[in-house]
Amino acid sequence: MNQRTVVVVSAGLSQPSSTRLLADQLAAAAVEAGAGQGLQIETKFIELRDLAHDIANNLLTGFPPAALKPAHVPDAPTHESLVAAKKVAA
Repeated sequence: MNQRTVVVVSAGLSQPSSTRLLADQLAAAAVEAGAGQGLQIETKFIELRDLAHDIANNLLTGFPPAALKPAHVPDAPTHESLVAAKKVAA
């Protein structure tokens, strides 16, 4: 079975977030679709709400805090898919 990775980035504002729920559903659909093609899909979730202060500090100082390390994806080109979810107000 081939292994693939999907990185799921969610930018919901509340907790629980309808945006995260959407991201979870999209990730589950990707896993199911992959299984149908004989692929094993690994998902990695990044919740931007939890990192907001650290992201702002990084932009202001130019130095990423340790809390951003798990969200850093240095091998991003090796990931096969990216799912980004953000609620858009009309």
